[in-house]
Amino acid sequence: PTNGVGLIKFRQSRYDVEESAGNLTLVIERYGGDSGAASCVMTITEGTATEPQNFTAPSGFAGTGPFTKTISWLDGEDGPKTVIVPLVAAAGDDSGKQFTAALGTYSGSAAGSLTTTTVVLLDDDKA
Repeated sequence: PTNGVGLIKFRQSRYDVEESAGNLTLVIERYGGDSGAASCVMTITEGTATEPQNFTAPSGFAGTGPFTKTISWLDGEDGPKTVIVPLVAAAGDDSGKQFTAALGTYSGSAAGSLTTTTVVLLDDDKA
């Protein structure tokens, strides 16, 4: 156990992923402390990559875009939590299409160094 409530952040500021990968794993971490329960709300917002054409809302997320879910840690718990985003391998050129994820509404903790991440789809369709 680590003293203090800790901070919550994304592990990476950007994810580049081939659209045919099937799934993308977003990693959120609580670090620097594990005193008390902690949570934050993760919001996934469509950009040029849209749902359901390029990705599907992850399990447990509410809304019709943006999509939200509370990510929680127990007292004494720190480390990573993962969110699996199903990707859709769409026909046509989807290279460079993007969506974002953001953390906010912290409880029992505070914002870490990376509160947003961008997902960039790489098109791997064969010509």
